Amino acid sequence: MRPIVTWLILVAFAGCLLGQQSKPVTVMRLYSVSDGPALADTFELNLTPSAAYAFAEQSEAFKASGIQFLRLPRGKVQDWHNPAHRQYILVLKGQCEVEIAGGKKLLMTPGQIVLLEDVTGKGHITRSIGSEDLLMAAVPLI
Repeated sequence: MRPIVTWLILVAFAGCLLGQQSKPVTVMRLYSVSDGPALADTFELNLTPSAAYAFAEQSEAFKASGIQFLRLPRGKVQDWHNPAHRQYILVLKGQCEVEIAGGKKLLMTPGQIVLLEDVTGKGHITRSIGSEDLLMAAVPLI
């Protein structure tokens, strides 16, 4: 490829990357306030330009003790329960419905991030819905 063509392609590619508006990374948070069911809110992860990776943004590093993969077969229900500890849940495949206080139902789909902090109280219900098993990654926080 001729140098000028290569240079134009690189400039166009960089322009596309730099011109894109970054979407915020939203995290759903389930938390306890009493002996009752969990409540929910959302927050955005703060991403800043990465010194280590060109054209990338990164969050702060979170201290974690490992990663665990969980599969809940389609149609199965985990009745009221609490996580054993604070953890991030990353939905990898499938869908689930999480029921919290007041019977409110939250849909979780692939790519969604959830911070589970409802380690006390009644917790939440998790239902695997849709046509495939629910596959999640759990990252316990320390």
